[in-house]
Amino acid sequence: MFKERFTQLLAFLDISNTDFAAQAQVDRSYISHLKNGHRVPKQDSDSIKKLATAVYEIALQKNDMATICALLGCDGAQDKSAIINAVRDFLYADTSSLANRTVSNVRYNYFGHKLNRLMELLELPNIKLAKMVNIDPSLISRFRRGTRFPKSNKSLMLEISDSLYNTILKMRMEKEAASLTNIPEEAFSRERLHKWLYGREKFNEAADKLIKTISSFNYKTEFPILSLSECISEEELACKQELYCGIKGLRQVSKRFLAQALTKKCRELLLYSDQNMEWMFDQKFIMEWASLMIYCIKAGMTIHIIHNIKRNTEEMMEAVTKWTPLYMSGRINPYYSKGLYKANGFTHTLFIAPGAAAVEGWGIVKMEDSISYHYYEEAKQIDKAVKCFNKMLEDCDPLMKISLNEFSEDYKKILYVIQETGNAAKGLPEAVKLVKEKNGPDAKLGAYKVFNLEKVPFANTRIIVGSDFICITKLDQPVVNYSIYHPTMCDVMRKYAEMVLAEIGAKL
Repeated sequence: MFKERFTQLLAFLDISNTDFAAQAQVDRSYISHLKNGHRVPKQDSDSIKKLATAVYEIALQKNDMATICALLGCDGAQDKSAIINAVRDFLYADTSSLANRTVSNVRYNYFGHKLNRLMELLELPNIKLAKMVNIDPSLISRFRRGTRFPKSNKSLMLEISDSLYNTILKMRMEKEAASLTNIPEEAFSRERLHKWLYGREKFNEAADKLIKTISSFNYKTEFPILSLSECISEEELACKQELYCGIKGLRQVSKRFLAQALTKKCRELLLYSDQNMEWMFDQKFIMEWASLMIYCIKAGMTIHIIHNIKRNTEEMMEAVTKWTPLYMSGRINPYYSKGLYKANGFTHTLFIAPGAAAVEGWGIVKMEDSISYHYYEEAKQIDKAVKCFNKMLEDCDPLMKISLNEFSEDYKKILYVIQETGNAAKGLPEAVKLVKEKNGPDAKLGAYKVFNLEKVPFANTRIIVGSDFICITKLDQPVVNYSIYHPTMCDVMRKYAEMVLAEIGAKL
C-alpha cells in the first residue's frame, strides 16, 4: 500500500514529518494524511513529484543516496530524474514486484535485531507484545524487521522495554536474558535492559553510515558540482577586502581563498579549524565550497587538514563521513592533534595556500558571529602561517590513511576480520594470496580470527580490526583501504564490529 511504502521511505531517511514537509514545500498535516492512508495522490500529480524530489534532495543532503537507492532497487549512479522516477515507481508498485526486493543490507538496525532476539528467547508473539503496549501488531513486525524505529517516541520505547522486563520476571528467565544481553546477572535490571535495547544507537548509525559511504563510492559517479562562476563572482575574487566578520564573512573569505588557490595554481592547501561546524550548515554555501574543493583536487592539489579532536564523537564521525568522497581522491592527508594545543574557551581558524593566500581568525567560543577573519596575500604573512601550521603538525598523528593500492598495515596487529562468506577471496593483497596458494585457503599472515558471515550489514566491504587501527576495505572496483587511527573513532568502529558479531553469537 502507498501509505506503508511512504512511511518506510521516511523511516529510512530518518526525518520527521515537519522537516520532510518543509523540504517538499507542503503542509505538515498533508504528510500525516499520507502516512495514515487518508490521502493518496495520483501517480502523475504535481504533489507526488514534489514528494519524490524531496526524497532525492534529503538523501543527497544526508549523503545517504546509496541507502535509498538500495531500498528503491535502482543504481545510485543514475541521474536525478531517474531516481525521482524510481521513488514514484516504488510508491505505486504492486506487492508482487516488491516481493524479491531485499533491503537487509540497507540499514543494520540494532534495536530491531535485539528486539527480535529477545522476543524469540521469550517466545513472545507480535500480537501479545502489541497488546501490552497498545499498538498495532504490524508495527511490532516492522520494528523487528528494522523498517521502523520507535526512538522518536520515548514513552513507547519505555513501554516496550518495561513490558519485556516484566515478561522476563514473570517467566523467571533473568539468567537467560542476562546471558543474551551480556548484562551481569546480579546487575540485571529494568534500567539496564532499557539501556541495552536502545543503547549506542547514534554511534552505531554513525559507523554504519561511514561504512556505506565508503562501500558505495564509485569514480564514475558524477558529483553535482557548480561552475566556478556559480561559486564565486569575478568581483568577489578581485575584491581587496582584508577583514571579514562573523559566519557570513567566514563563508565569503573561504570561497575567495579556494578560488585564489586555483587561480595561482597552488600545489597544496593547509587547513585547520576548531570552530563550531555551524558555519558549514548552509546548503547554498556547502555546494559552492564543495565544488571549489573538488576543483582544487582535480587541479592536483594535495590537502593537509588537521581535524579537531575536541568535537564530540558523533559530530566528528559525521564530519569525517562528509569528507569521505573527497578523501577517496587520495590527495587529502588528514591528521589529529594529540592535545598539546588546547585553548579552552577560544576558537582558531587557519587556512593556507602557500604562495597565494592565507586566512586566520581567533575568537571566543559561542561568539563565533563576532570573530574577525583576516585575509592575507603578503608573502611574509603566508610564510609565518605556514611555520605555525607545520609546528602544529609536530603534535599530530595521522587521523586516517586512504590507500588505493595494497593493504599496508602490520598483519601482526590484526585481531580479527569480518566479511561476507561470498567475499572471502575477494580483494586479497598479493602477500595473502601467496600464503593461501602455498599453505591452503585457511592460511593467514598472522594469528587473527576470520569471521565469514552469511549476512553482513555492509555490502562488498571487509572490516579489519587491529590493535591500534580499523581498516574498512571496499572490495569491488575501485578497491580502497580506508584505515582509521584516531582512538575514539577506532573505539566506535570496534564496538560496531563487536555488535555485528554479537548478533550471530560469535565469540572473540
